[in-house]
Amino acid sequence: MKRILYATDLDAHSDRALHRAMMLSIKHDAELLIFHVTDPRAAKTTVRVSELEEQIQKSQLPDIPATKRGALRHQIKVVSGDPIPELVAAVDSFHPDLVIMGPSRELTPMAVFYGTTADKAVARISSPILVVKNRPYAQYDKSLVAFDHTLGSRAALELAAGLAPDAELLIASVTGADGDCSKELNNINDMVSGHVREILKGVPDGKLQDIEPQVTIRSGNAGDELLNCAAQIKPDLLAFGRSQKTGLKSLVPGSTANLLLGHAACDVLIAGRIE
Repeated sequence: MKRILYATDLDAHSDRALHRAMMLSIKHDAELLIFHVTDPRAAKTTVRVSELEEQIQKSQLPDIPATKRGALRHQIKVVSGDPIPELVAAVDSFHPDLVIMGPSRELTPMAVFYGTTADKAVARISSPILVVKNRPYAQYDKSLVAFDHTLGSRAALELAAGLAPDAELLIASVTGADGDCSKELNNINDMVSGHVREILKGVPDGKLQDIEPQVTIRSGNAGDELLNCAAQIKPDLLAFGRSQKTGLKSLVPGSTANLLLGHAACDVLIAGRIE
């Protein structure tokens, strides 16, 4: 991971995502672009830059010694205009390996129907996206990956394991098989476990081959079962892939991705779009 783009709206909770972005940038020695779009009628861009610099200086970074804070390589870019098109343009220009943002606070009927800012960003940006919902007190300790053998879920697995290689890795797979048939579920568990280990061992340089994932098989509706699994396991990171659909069709209300993004209590990691 060489480049991280953190998109901020400078709301009251934006420091959570900023802290996580800084922690990951230092951990992975990645360049950090802090990006903000301001309303043309609002404060001058120079004022926003000063606010962001002040946030950085005041940031409390758990697990990061003061001696390592100087390793942070960052730049700040503030532009004026429409947030989503400007963010898309910044991603196309900077080519980040990961885009980080906070959860949307929009709860209006229009947002519910057409999608929140976070929904639209996921739909328009092909890069992996990390939505930070909680204040970070440490590096990620427990990652849960939704796995269904697709290229999207494979990308989510590799991304989550690479982003938090020291975290406990748990795999959840939801099947339409009979939940009362233990033999069938055990066979599915063996198949998923084998596929996951094969993927991890195949990552270049053997960086992930020593990770031992734990697999759980669920039966039922994918979105509901994944949320139930997350509620029981309590991960601090939930990762999943996305379909090859483009635009808002990939996050229509009621879709699994939309459900996980909106209702998961932990941070959400969405793999990049598979072209």
